[in-house]
Amino acid sequence: SRGSLQGKSLMDDYSPCAKISLGDGDAYQGETLNGMFHGQGALTLKSKGFEYSGTWFENKRHGEGRETWNN
Repeated sequence: SRGSLQGKSLMDDYSPCAKISLGDGDAYQGETLNGMFHGQGALTLKSKGFEYSGTWFENKRHGEGRETWNN
């Protein structure tokens, strides 16, 4: 299992405002499609001090976005 989602099943077709907990303080908040990060969203990996906010296409960063590293 990839994590838990507030509000809808991970496999619902489209969600405009999913909140997915990935464990260890890591999380994704944004649009999903068929259980994948898809559209506008932000991924926070607290364990690595990393955040990406921008556009996603089928779980991959796509188009414009912003990476932040906190070392």
